[in-house]
Amino acid sequence: MWEALGFVWLLLTLLAAYDILRRPAEVGDKVVWWLLVLLFPFAGLLLYFIIGRSALQRRTDARPSPE
Repeated sequence: MWEALGFVWLLLTLLAAYDILRRPAEVGDKVVWWLLVLLFPFAGLLLYFIIGRSALQRRTDARPSPE
């Protein structure tokens, strides 16, 4: 059972890492989310999937587009 939970945690961590890296956000924002996910495994993932995804998207949408 613990192996299955570990596998799910690893899968969610990799999914969060991929999602953080693919978003066109500021490097500082990405580093902060990376550190939260890595240093606080359960709480960091939970916060990222609840708050982080939409926060990174809002910050990206608010930035003016280069012309």
